[in-house]
Amino acid sequence: YQKFYQNGTYERSRESGTEANYDMVIRNDYSTSAAKVDILKKGQLVKIRDMKSTGQDGWGLIEPGKWVCIEDWNKGMTYLTKVN
Repeated sequence: YQKFYQNGTYERSRESGTEANYDMVIRNDYSTSAAKVDILKKGQLVKIRDMKSTGQDGWGLIEPGKWVCIEDWNKGMTYLTKVN
């Protein structure tokens, strides 16, 4: 899991999984305008394989072609939390 900051830096933990804090839309790219391809249910655990930032939010790739928003900095929301 990596936590992105708006200044472009990030921190990486040694945790191997993350848990969804809410029911989340999974999209085919790291954008809220990208096509919806699946749903990540609250409490479901996923492994983040890659990370991307739009400058306004941070996204995690959970499978090829499946991205989920991890954090939205404009709204101050964290949608996924690292697990032990």
